[in-house]
This record gives sequence, C-alpha cells and structure tokens, in this order.
Amino acid sequence: DPLHTVTQDAVILLLYLQLMVADLYPQLLNVKTMNLWYSVIMLFSCLYHAPFATTREYLPLASTYTLVMGGIASLGCLRLSLVIFWKAASMGFAWTSMRHLAADDVLQVRLFNVRMLMAIL
Repeated sequence: DPLHTVTQDAVILLLYLQLMVADLYPQLLNVKTMNLWYSVIMLFSCLYHAPFATTREYLPLASTYTLVMGGIASLGCLRLSLVIFWKAASMGFAWTSMRHLAADDVLQVRLFNVRMLMAIL
C-alpha cells in the first residue's frame, strides 16, 4: 500500500514471520501458548496504528484493519482478562493516534467513536 509507512511494513513482516513459524511448527500452538500468541498479535495490532507508525490519511484504514484483526484474534484467546486488557490498549493507541493526527477532522472523530462502540460490543 503506498500509504504504508516503514514502521507499518515492518509490523506486517513481523506478523507474517510469526504466522510462518506457527505454520512450520504447529506444535507451538497449544492451549498453554495460545495467550502468548494472542498477546504478540495484539501488540503488532497496536503498533500498526500507533501515532508514530501511521499517517493522517491512512489512519481510518489502519484503525479498521486493527479492529477486525483484533476481533478475529480474540476468538482464540482463552482468558477474558487478557482480551479486555488488549482491547483497552488498542483503544488507547487508537485514541492517541486520533488525537495526534486527526483531532480537527470531524469525520475521523466520528469514526473513532464508532470504533470504540464496536470494540466494546
């Protein structure tokens, strides 16, 4: 994507590397390690739309991508407290990004409010 920053490209490459390791060594995916895998995916998700990683133009897409990716990843997590923690962290990163990059854009503020509602539901 031409709007990607170098940091976002690095995050995507690290995520692909993680998924390749999981594909090559499926024994690493088990009940004991699932929370760790989920935490790493959510960390990448938070970094992907962090204020230092994205641009004003790409923020709506980055927020949408991370909302969907976090929702899908949370289906495999076994601890509700971990899901709540990472949802709160993701919302914090999204709020910070919106405040630093697009606080004056009414449409982006509305999009952020919808994202918060969807994350809570």
